[in-house]
Amino acid sequence: MSADLQFTVEPDTQPASDDQRAQILANPGFGQYFSDHMAIATWTKENGWHDARITAFGPLELSPATSVFHYAQTIFEGMKAYRHPDDSIHLFRPEANAVRFQRSAHRLALPELPTAAFLGSLHKLVEIDKAWVPGGGETSLYLRPFMFGSDPFLGVRPSSHVTYCLIASPAGSYFAKGVKPVRIWLSEEYTRAAPGGTGAAKTGGNYASSLLAQAEAIEEGCDQQMSTMWSVKYLPNPGSARISARCSAVRAFSLGVTWNIRSWVAMGSRFIVIAGSSVVGLSIVRLETAAAFRPVSK
Repeated sequence: MSADLQFTVEPDTQPASDDQRAQILANPGFGQYFSDHMAIATWTKENGWHDARITAFGPLELSPATSVFHYAQTIFEGMKAYRHPDDSIHLFRPEANAVRFQRSAHRLALPELPTAAFLGSLHKLVEIDKAWVPGGGETSLYLRPFMFGSDPFLGVRPSSHVTYCLIASPAGSYFAKGVKPVRIWLSEEYTRAAPGGTGAAKTGGNYASSLLAQAEAIEEGCDQQMSTMWSVKYLPNPGSARISARCSAVRAFSLGVTWNIRSWVAMGSRFIVIAGSSVVGLSIVRLETAAAFRPVSK
């Protein structure tokens, strides 16, 4: 059934009221509130991908022995749906997220979700919850697809039962204090990536391993941390940003914001300031082709 996985729709019988939703959208913050529905699908060794549906957002019932709790076999993605001035809703190149989701799944020994199914879940969830897409400024509907080993088994092996989910959260600016130059702490003690490791996969363990270094960065008065790996010439990604870096040329991408780095200012041996111009939200279309935005609804 995996080759033609279709998400059926089971509408929420108790969605948020218009007033409740309007109050949330007036100040959504980031990752605090969730839309009425979610997508879910199941994979097993015997049947492949099946039981795909859009259903009411709610808790998942899992055994304490579920493998993801013990061996962290999980991946995720992140992208946004934007409301344009003509009230249409667009996703930014979701095909690229589908491909990266597949790469991450392969690295974590999880089954790859077909691109058509990945995109289908996005489009159907955004369509049924389009009222949750805010408009104006830096607002968007943040989409979080994730997959995890859901086999209730304590043996160390790839899970034979896997769950795919997609949830949506209205979002304001990711940076509470607005876009500004970023102070980055260079950590010489911790790293989230190493040759042969899972650094290239978008998996929860990579982020968990960065939290202690991030706390250290905040204690030192910085906004983000960056680990030096093997040589300071190669710098892995900061916590919430994505940096492709050699010291001679740097560009940082972070959740709808692009920094064009103009200068690195040394402040001792481990402390730097990244300063530069910013491109926010939908204006990123200037850096990519307009065709990269995919319409979801009008």
